[in-house]
Amino acid sequence: MTILGIPEVKRAIGRITRQMILETEKAAVLTQEQVVRKAKQDAPIGTPQSTGIPGYIVAQSYQRSIRRVPPKKTLGKFVVEIIAGGGDVINPNTGREVDYAERLERGWSGQAPEGVMVPSLVSQKGFLFREIIKGLKRVK
Repeated sequence: MTILGIPEVKRAIGRITRQMILETEKAAVLTQEQVVRKAKQDAPIGTPQSTGIPGYIVAQSYQRSIRRVPPKKTLGKFVVEIIAGGGDVINPNTGREVDYAERLERGWSGQAPEGVMVPSLVSQKGFLFREIIKGLKRVK
């Protein structure tokens, strides 16, 4: 049996903590990818709201606008984001950025929500937990 002193114990705890954080961050990135995949799969192809024409299909602009943002680590926080709309995704019918994503998610007067982001995130919470557990089991 080896008896460690306080400095060795502190180093070991620090190393294990860093490994646990790294494994949790990996799980978050994998889950982010899963959520984007699920949201794109569930996103409505037709978006009559963008044209005013019921049932009109807008070349899957909304689906293409759902994307992940590269992870950021700031002030001790690890942030993974998923966004829809805006950016460089252009609606071919209007020539403008896909600006209706938030309205699809939340709905607006006369239009029920057709949200896919939150349901996709909720559907992947089990995946996130399993990935965290797998990662923590790899910590030595």
